[in-house]
Amino acid sequence: MSKVVHGIVGWNIPEYTCNAIDSVITNRIKTEPLYVYITGGGRGEFELLRDRWSNISLVFFEYIEHDTDLVSKTGALYKGYTALFSVARNSGYEFINLMQTDMQLMWWDEEIVNHYLSLLGEFKKGIVVITDFPRKGSSPGMYKWESEGNFVSSKDQKIFYFAGHGDWGFFSINRFFEEGLVWANDETYVQRISASIGLLSLLSRVPSVAPIPWPAVIRKGKIYGVTARGNERFLLNTIPNALAFLKSSQNHEIWYEDIIRTWGWWSFEPAWATCFTLAYFRRLRITLRMHGVESIRWTRFGFADRRLPPFSNFRPRIADLVLVIVGVIYSFLHKKAPKFLRHLQGLKKLFT
Repeated sequence: MSKVVHGIVGWNIPEYTCNAIDSVITNRIKTEPLYVYITGGGRGEFELLRDRWSNISLVFFEYIEHDTDLVSKTGALYKGYTALFSVARNSGYEFINLMQTDMQLMWWDEEIVNHYLSLLGEFKKGIVVITDFPRKGSSPGMYKWESEGNFVSSKDQKIFYFAGHGDWGFFSINRFFEEGLVWANDETYVQRISASIGLLSLLSRVPSVAPIPWPAVIRKGKIYGVTARGNERFLLNTIPNALAFLKSSQNHEIWYEDIIRTWGWWSFEPAWATCFTLAYFRRLRITLRMHGVESIRWTRFGFADRRLPPFSNFRPRIADLVLVIVGVIYSFLHKKAPKFLRHLQGLKKLFT
């Protein structure tokens, strides 16, 4: 039996969930099962989702009742994580490639699995390998081996790390339970608890998972933002050379900001994949302070040889971009401008 299982957990926005499932089924090693735990969106939609892949082997579905609780970001997500990790451990799996419904598996093969396994095997305090793109805005030293920063070293490799763990990536299931970890409260809580006992998130130089740029998000059971439509495969719908470039990215600098572009080849630095609204910068500035980053920068990115094209269908709408920038400028000048921001939201409804 394979040591590795794939897991997709989250609210069912069909455009995103179908894309995530399809990306795993298309790319996984055929002996690796996929568990899909849906935490909201209605049982009717869930049954349609389950029936769509009913003839595919090693794909299992479960519906987790959504709890309305005080944790606005996680909701029933961690309830789904808890159930998934327990099922995976009881079924004899040792590692899980954990994703959310608004993510996708870009590529997967035995080479990348062995790479992730070697990292967790070599660094005994590693709890997870981060499988997505590093943020230049918060990890600028990622590719600079000679720079100071958070590195753990061995005779063969030097790996950038963060203390604690987040809520997706390539996890060691056995280590998770041996250390007494649980999915509770929110990402800040689980990161703090795992960091307090010396556990590490290891950053791979070869990303295999990507977010959907600027997705709609779920907060306390409600959808915020605009659902991207019209392209079921999202970032997977690129020219063939793009994936070859990703696979060789350990020899290149490749950043999260390359994917989450804001306008043309330009991006905010650091960038976060979330819905782009007037509240985006308020949340972003709070997160930046948590990471010790003083300010948001506007910077130009893009792969050196341009083999990965811009994803024009998934940038913020012009109206959102203009109103957010105006709101941010005003906030910086006047510190607090709640009435002004509410006024902008009213104007936005008139023109969109």
